[in-house]
Amino acid sequence: MHLESLELVGFKTFAQKTILNFDNGKGKPHHITAVVGPNGSGKSNIADSVRWVLGEQSLKLLRGKNSEDVIFSGSEGRGRSGFAEATITINNEDKRAKIDYAQIVISRRLYRDGDSEYLLNGNNVRLSDIQLLLAEANFGQRSYGVIAQGMIDHVLVAAPHERKEFFDDAAGVKSLQLKRHQAELKLDRSEDNLKQAQTILAEIVPHLKALERQMNRLKQREDLERDLGLVQGQYYGGLWHELVSHEGALRLKLATAEAALDEKKKKVDEANATFAGMEKYEEETGDLSKMQASYQELVREKTKLEHARFELERKIAVQKIRLEKPFVPLPLSKIIAEIDAIVRELGTCLKGGKDVLATCHDSLSLLHERAHKLLTGLQRPPDDEKPKEDPVLLAELAELTKLIEAFNPKIRESEMLLADYSKNEQKKKGALFELQRSAQVHQRALFDLERSLNEVRVEIARVETRRETLNEEMHGALGEEQVAGIKNQENNKSRNQESSNSLNHEQLREEMFSIKRKLEFIGGIDPGVPQEFEEVKARHDHLTTQITDLDAAIIDTKKIMKELGEEIQSRSEAALKILNREFERYFKKIFGGGIARILEVRQEVTEEELALMTDEEKAEVEKTKGLVGVDIQATPPGKKLKSINLLSGGERAMTSLALIAAIISMNPSPFVILDEVDAALDEANSRRYAEILKELSERTQFVIITHNRTTMETADILYGVTMGTDGISKLLSVKLEEIGSYARQ
Repeated sequence: MHLESLELVGFKTFAQKTILNFDNGKGKPHHITAVVGPNGSGKSNIADSVRWVLGEQSLKLLRGKNSEDVIFSGSEGRGRSGFAEATITINNEDKRAKIDYAQIVISRRLYRDGDSEYLLNGNNVRLSDIQLLLAEANFGQRSYGVIAQGMIDHVLVAAPHERKEFFDDAAGVKSLQLKRHQAELKLDRSEDNLKQAQTILAEIVPHLKALERQMNRLKQREDLERDLGLVQGQYYGGLWHELVSHEGALRLKLATAEAALDEKKKKVDEANATFAGMEKYEEETGDLSKMQASYQELVREKTKLEHARFELERKIAVQKIRLEKPFVPLPLSKIIAEIDAIVRELGTCLKGGKDVLATCHDSLSLLHERAHKLLTGLQRPPDDEKPKEDPVLLAELAELTKLIEAFNPKIRESEMLLADYSKNEQKKKGALFELQRSAQVHQRALFDLERSLNEVRVEIARVETRRETLNEEMHGALGEEQVAGIKNQENNKSRNQESSNSLNHEQLREEMFSIKRKLEFIGGIDPGVPQEFEEVKARHDHLTTQITDLDAAIIDTKKIMKELGEEIQSRSEAALKILNREFERYFKKIFGGGIARILEVRQEVTEEELALMTDEEKAEVEKTKGLVGVDIQATPPGKKLKSINLLSGGERAMTSLALIAAIISMNPSPFVILDEVDAALDEANSRRYAEILKELSERTQFVIITHNRTTMETADILYGVTMGTDGISKLLSVKLEEIGSYARQ
């Protein structure tokens, strides 16, 4: 893995598109690339651009005050740029970075309006994605990836905890720290989500319990309504088919009586015809004709009265049946529907405001009638308030009965006169009087048949009226489908007759009203309860599952954090040992002896202090094992210094060089940018610096920004940065390998 190229557009002084190639054209990197130029030419902007594209957020390290300071601000000969963009191309053929690309192209772009974006191989990504990718490849934008002048010197004099962050990056645990940080963020989010879910669940549970109670009541209501439907089906089905059967028997009896009546009428007509044939004889015996005519007139009058009484009895019977209609409470569903309709219509009227009386008078009258009708249907009338039979009709019936009874003695008297006359004239008119007696017998039989027929018709009228009343009750209590089933099912008659035999109608009626009372006790239930229950139950189950998943995720995350902490601790300790050894080796190589060490700084925590800590503070102590920083000891040969701050400027510079070399040797980065880190070195130390660079360049690619001639001589390729009067940085490149080959020729 190595750096192939750097492309700049509008970044600081690089207004024009500028490309620096660090590849030798054969898929291999130039081990050392030197960038040179006079002060103010903008060569350090190259190091800034690499640091910026890798995600640096510190404006101080980028030598700016505002984010837009990285965008070319313009000059006398050129206007300012609208955006700044930097792109690095990294060769990843060795798959050191865990991504399925042989070439990684990372870009960062910033516009003047503040919009910015990171691109990975042309795709928008988050900065954290780039940081994790590079950290896993053992490279990052901080610490020793891009090292500026005075940066290592700052590490030397920094506080122990600041040095620890630097050495953690150098130890190659940056990717683990990023993962642990992501795990910490995930843990915080999971705990927040858990608290929110638990809060919402605590609010939902009481409501869900209330809905469950309503659902239980609804289930009881449904069971009772189902039982009520079965009982009502048995009760009304038995009554209905009992009435239908009774009506059928009555109509059969009526048909038989009507046939017998027709037969008697024929015989009476035959007798009348015979009398008509004897008209001449009757004229000679005028008394007989008068008596016969009187008798027939009495019979006709009595018959008319009998018919009138029949109609009156029928009317009284029908009225009595209607008055005896049993009280049946309205179904709760119909009550709710009627009240709902009345309330809606009343609300519509009330919206009329002041003109409500003018606009809704008819509607209010209709609503009053509907409300009165509903109230009447809900009230069970007391026995002493039930309407009585019509006294007028009863008086008329009594008067007709008296009139009919008054005809009986007259008819009997006429019959006796005719009988006496017959006896006197028996010898003379034996055949005629025999016919007369026969006609009288037939006439009396005809009277009896007509009365019997009238009684059957009255009974049929009663049954029809009762059937109509029962039909209304059935439609009020049952659905249309169930009523149709009772009426139309072929075997209902026999089945309900058997049911009627086994179950007393009164028992069924009492059971029916008992169920209705239970339904009234349960009361109405909002029809939206089942849907609301399902929604709340689904949300409750989802939250319960979410809480379970979050608990599991929190446990797993804590386990991962613990494992990552242990791995970081283990790697850091191992890396610190190697770094300590390499630091001492390079320190002795540069100084020709002396002592150099890197020491851990730990904080001892007492039991009393631990008891006063929060859980988070205890977790941090456990995570770091008390390690709070790193200290550096450097003693050149022949000196006894206890503090690194007592080193001279040159000694600090050489110590910094030893530390850089030790870090790169311990954990080689794919490439390192060095920005004038050799500025404070004298010629002798510059040679040592150059020798160390050659040694380390076998494992790490270097891009060095320098003024040092000795450092330039070690480079494979040399870039020169110049700036004209337009304030724009430009590049010149020289391949020192080719120059050397040409010189040798």
